[in-house]
Amino acid sequence: MTTRFSTNAIGQSSLLLVIPTLLFFPSLLDLVPVWLTFDQNIAHGLFAALMFVFLLVKRPAEQTKLAPTSLLAVLGFFTFYVAWFVVSVANIDTLVYVLLPAVLFMLFAALLGWQTAWAYKAHIFTLLLAMPIWQDLIPYLVLVATFVVTNVVGLLNITAYIQGSNIELPYGVLYIADGCSGVRYFAISLLLANTIAVLNSYRLKGWLVTLAIGAMLGLLINWVRIIALVLIGYYTQMQSSLVADHELFGWVVFAVIALPALYFAPHVAAKSSNLATYAGVRFTKPKIWLLSSTIVLSCFLLVIEQLPTIQKPQFQLQTTTPLVALDSTSDDQFTSQIFNAPTGETIEVRQYQRSKRAEKLVPYVAPIYSDKKWTRLETFVINGSKVDVMMNRVTNKREVYTVGYQLEQRRFNSYRDVKLWQIPASFTLDQRFALLVVKQECRIITCEQTAARITQTLNSLQLQ
Repeated sequence: MTTRFSTNAIGQSSLLLVIPTLLFFPSLLDLVPVWLTFDQNIAHGLFAALMFVFLLVKRPAEQTKLAPTSLLAVLGFFTFYVAWFVVSVANIDTLVYVLLPAVLFMLFAALLGWQTAWAYKAHIFTLLLAMPIWQDLIPYLVLVATFVVTNVVGLLNITAYIQGSNIELPYGVLYIADGCSGVRYFAISLLLANTIAVLNSYRLKGWLVTLAIGAMLGLLINWVRIIALVLIGYYTQMQSSLVADHELFGWVVFAVIALPALYFAPHVAAKSSNLATYAGVRFTKPKIWLLSSTIVLSCFLLVIEQLPTIQKPQFQLQTTTPLVALDSTSDDQFTSQIFNAPTGETIEVRQYQRSKRAEKLVPYVAPIYSDKKWTRLETFVINGSKVDVMMNRVTNKREVYTVGYQLEQRRFNSYRDVKLWQIPASFTLDQRFALLVVKQECRIITCEQTAARITQTLNSLQLQ
């Protein structure tokens, strides 16, 4: 059985909005609260999502003939959908949000054919920009900003001592931290560039060039902002209010650089949607069954997320040497215990259990040391364990620490590994997660011996 669904511009846009909404409404329910928080790293998310809807309606891809059903596209859609379903059950948010645009592209290919789906590449990229994944770029953007800004400041005729990401002026210290990554300017510049490309119907080369220019402008805006703040801090002896509160100043710099670029962007007259042709969608019986079954699976996902979990007793710390208990605290997420070892190490045990399956099996773990107060001097890898040497920005005190992770009875040396194991573990009765933090002050020139000692201590700890 084959049913042809003929559409005009509005009909095709509506079809491409309704079906994905039905398929991915579990993710949509998670995304809307994130967008409405207007966190600085995803403040553009709601605007990007609305822009995706606007571009689908305003610039739908023309379809001159009814595309035959592609078995490869249908299988690709099903494969990506199953992958999305699995990581959704496992609550791996980053993978869920990365897979969403990929599944959407395969859905468009299954419904409209490869050629028409490819014409929607920029529309789908708009949706990717709405996903809360851009904070993962922050460490890399900070590294790039640090390299550029410190080198430029070094060329300026001002007195400044540059140490890593710290710029010490005679009147105070400026830190290039996560807030200086410029991820907001970068993502919004990409969004504006992508929107220009879609509205002007740029071809592939023009689209890629426009995105490259948008990315460079986003980076440039942030670099100019930081360098300007260094100069303002220097010439006002750190007394300017902009040094402490430069949120508005950043957007002024953004407007000064981005608005002229928007104005001078090449304009291409697009064909009116009334003159374009839209052949419609061919719904075969297998395609109808596939869409129906995936929508049912999405409903089932919501049911799974509301199931309660069986609470288990907390881990008990087992050691070969007696420890002195120092403190015990709890918050909305972790229950923590702090101990002191006879050899001088401080040991912290943080434990967590989710109360329902909608919660993460492995929760977010904040950095052990705040980058506003501490800077990383060096990193060792000893027997697979990562050991960092941190220095207090004010007192120059050095501390060495390492972290181990445990999910039920499995131990991991990195947070990334335990997050990946969360996927298969989500389909079992695994419930308990813990991390072990071992740290000690380093009072000698080199911290290698201290790093080796705390690694040995970490390996001797057992949670049962």
